[in-house]
Amino acid sequence: MRLSTHRPKRVAVLLGHELGYCRRVLSGVLRFAGEKGNWHFRDGPPDHELLPALAKWKPDGVIAHLYDRYLAGGLARLDCPVVSTTDTLASVEFPLVDVDNREVGREAARYFLRQGFRHFGYFGSRTARFSVAREAGFREVIEATGHLTVESHHAEFLPKPPGTDPWRAAGQRVDRWITSLPKPVAVFCSNDLPARRISESCMRCGIKVPGEIALLGVDNDSSECRLATPHLSSIDTPAEGIGYEAARILSELMDGVELQKSRLFLPPLYIATRSSTDHLACTDPVVGKALKYIRNRADQAMNVESVGRHVGVSRRQLERLFRSELNRTILSVIHETKTAMVRELLVSTNLRISEIADRVGFSNAKRLHAVFRQQTGFSPDSYRKKVSG
Repeated sequence: MRLSTHRPKRVAVLLGHELGYCRRVLSGVLRFAGEKGNWHFRDGPPDHELLPALAKWKPDGVIAHLYDRYLAGGLARLDCPVVSTTDTLASVEFPLVDVDNREVGREAARYFLRQGFRHFGYFGSRTARFSVAREAGFREVIEATGHLTVESHHAEFLPKPPGTDPWRAAGQRVDRWITSLPKPVAVFCSNDLPARRISESCMRCGIKVPGEIALLGVDNDSSECRLATPHLSSIDTPAEGIGYEAARILSELMDGVELQKSRLFLPPLYIATRSSTDHLACTDPVVGKALKYIRNRADQAMNVESVGRHVGVSRRQLERLFRSELNRTILSVIHETKTAMVRELLVSTNLRISEIADRVGFSNAKRLHAVFRQQTGFSPDSYRKKVSG
């Protein structure tokens, strides 16, 4: 039923403020509301204990970080549309906006492969849908090499009330797991919080980060990443864009518009590289030198021949070494490295595509466009628009 446009729409925002991801989602929701106007908010944590008060308030719509099945069940009984901003519960059938979690895992795998790692681990939940998808994407790329595998360790975690620590009981098991992993090893964690807990475990066990274990999280939560020693690298997610799109979808639902798609997944942004992954793990010194050259000069014009000249071997020999060591081509590593830089500039600046092409060492914008689409499936302009909402 179409709501009256003469009164503000009552919107409950159940995101909480503990997670950096949720604070950024809220920012996107507020940006949409600021553009459209006429929304009246009540906010709180995504806790089922709020259900009685929520039912009395009678919201016109709800945006929620739904990881609590009791909250999800209670919201389903409200006579209003609900949009979720996390793909956690398999049983939830509300419209959903989230990052493309499988692509998050693929991105992590490609990143570690570019650094020459041959041993890999995954740490996260075995039941939360976003974690399952991230692990699947990570395994997909690693195992496609034909000779590399992933060792997983699972611990169930979700945001908890203050004063609780769901990781404490699992601490000894985690210590045993990271100690047993072959070194050097690249460990991808489902989020920044579990990545920081792995970092703490490494300190307890005397394991060097990143020399023995390189750690990568997800969400680029500045506080979590900086609390870790050393600081954590993390895959940034389009949290503001998720919030904006969730608010847009909720607005349509409150206006009685029938959705064309009930599940929207946005591409991940870029990898914020910090000290926890600052390590090349190649056993072949020539490949290691080539990877370091590609990484350090990714903002300059570069091709396979120039890399070969720098390391002092022929193109044919260098290609053979890359295939043997990484099961990948030099050109694919160059393109992935440059694309990562382009993605960061698209998100963090207002530079024109031609200016970005110049900064990242492409001959022209057309060449950047071709490589970027090949790597991501998006044009640079559509990627920028999609992740920003």
